[in-house]
Amino acid sequence: MMTRINDKIVITNLIPNSNRTFSNDEINSFVNHRFKCTTCNCENEFNITPYETGFGFLEIYENGKILTKDEVIKNKIATQTSPWASYLGELTVNDLATLYLSVACKNCKSNYLIVFSFGEKQPGLTLLEISGVWQYKTVKAV
Repeated sequence: MMTRINDKIVITNLIPNSNRTFSNDEINSFVNHRFKCTTCNCENEFNITPYETGFGFLEIYENGKILTKDEVIKNKIATQTSPWASYLGELTVNDLATLYLSVACKNCKSNYLIVFSFGEKQPGLTLLEISGVWQYKTVKAV
């Protein structure tokens, strides 16, 4: 089940080879992606349904509430948006509308941040790009 992140987090691991790009017919009604939990090695999966799945990526770095812009860039979650696409936000994946979701490992409940973009990159080319899957821990407020 996908959830929204509301508290400050710290990125602990990037799942190797978790970034992936899908185009046109590969997207159809949804994209299924799998990854192994770095804590318990359990295989997990999630689905992204275009126009239905995810939360606005701006929530992640706005006011540094969850992550700072510097943390997003340092962890290679997103990059500075090109000036022509600035209406999408200051940070994006591939200059496309960028979204996120959080999932928990089905076995050990470790938390994972998934960031992806979706949109028409050029006429006739629609892309869904998973920037990556990052394990994270919630920072407890003092």
